[in-house]
Amino acid sequence: KQWYQRRVAITAGNDPQIKWPNALTIDHPNKNLYWMDAGVKSIECMRYDGSARYTISNKDSALGFPWRMRVFQDRVYWRERDGEVKSANKFTGNQFVTERVVSALGEKLAVGMGLRIYHPVIQPESTPRCRPDLCQKLCLPIPNGYQCACPTGHSLLPDNFNCAYKMENFAFVATKEMIVKTALEPLEPVLQPIMFKENKYMEGTFWSVDFHENWVYYNTISENISQISIRRMLFDGSDSKVVVNEKSDGGLSIDWLNEKIYWSSFETVSVGELDGSVHTTLLQKEGFDFRDILVDPCNGYIYLAALGRGIYRCSMDGDISSFVEIVRLGEDSMPSGLTLDRDIGALFFANMNSIYKLKLKLKLRDSPPVPEPIINRPERVNINSLDVWGRDWIIWTENYNISATDYKKEKSTDCDSALIPLL
Repeated sequence: KQWYQRRVAITAGNDPQIKWPNALTIDHPNKNLYWMDAGVKSIECMRYDGSARYTISNKDSALGFPWRMRVFQDRVYWRERDGEVKSANKFTGNQFVTERVVSALGEKLAVGMGLRIYHPVIQPESTPRCRPDLCQKLCLPIPNGYQCACPTGHSLLPDNFNCAYKMENFAFVATKEMIVKTALEPLEPVLQPIMFKENKYMEGTFWSVDFHENWVYYNTISENISQISIRRMLFDGSDSKVVVNEKSDGGLSIDWLNEKIYWSSFETVSVGELDGSVHTTLLQKEGFDFRDILVDPCNGYIYLAALGRGIYRCSMDGDISSFVEIVRLGEDSMPSGLTLDRDIGALFFANMNSIYKLKLKLKLRDSPPVPEPIINRPERVNINSLDVWGRDWIIWTENYNISATDYKKEKSTDCDSALIPLL
């Protein structure tokens, strides 16, 4: 049942008074919404439904760059980006004052970004709509009562009271302290820890998943970087164990059809049984640094990302005669994040702050193509890994966030992405 209604009160469009609205607050007693626009230097007000809108002030000299805003009694307060706190009459916009902000000892406070008003009238007494016994997990107040809700990865049962675990689509992510998973449908900023790392391990860097047996494979580095190994664990974080106890500082990829694990390490590509009982070196290329690997057992190919070079392909038996360059990126390149979209027959990969898509039905030639990026992120961003999900979504990690966008299989440099913070 739909228990809420949502509507747009104001749309920027051709409205000259909406340019950069960046401070917002509610006047509960009068049921008004106030906002400030740093672009047009104005303070405006309207009713909850968007009616009775009027401009309180548009004095350029008084408004700098408002950052936070609050209303109390007959005044509106805001904090400028430089740390100053100012106020004005909330009805007329007159009587501008720069407030003196000091500590309890009378000392001037350092610049900050937040602003809160403390007074009992701000949080008036009323009858709560929720009680601990109303819902198994979360009770949320709504205009006509309450609504039970569930944590991410759980769904509300038909009794509208109990929750059941259900996380069918999720992503695994490694932070410095733990391994977590997050729901992809819906994409929410809630991380569920599944294993806290032992002190002797630093963060896992490369991953591969066996969905048939519910194993997650990842490599780990000891604190003194003296040993790099491949480990695996079940989806719930249990039964963690070492699979391959030898040098493996590149990518990992699972051949789910033939039950093999492939990994890269500088100049070499290796393969072994999923339990690590038997393994061997398939390919060795002097002068190469294979930072990532992806296997395509449906077609019998391995794809490799080589640092300072580009993307390469060879057969899954490592036959050197099948080793070919399919994308040339240059000496400064740092390709990673190889992933396949089998529905459209395309290979995706990252190079520093950009994501590329390459059609696999290409004719091999002497000069491999340099594809145009479909997503460009700011220069300060470093894309570490990526994957495709569903029919249109591509998900990646950048700096300390998980990002996702609907790439629609077209070039998109203006990336409208959802961000999930990891720290």
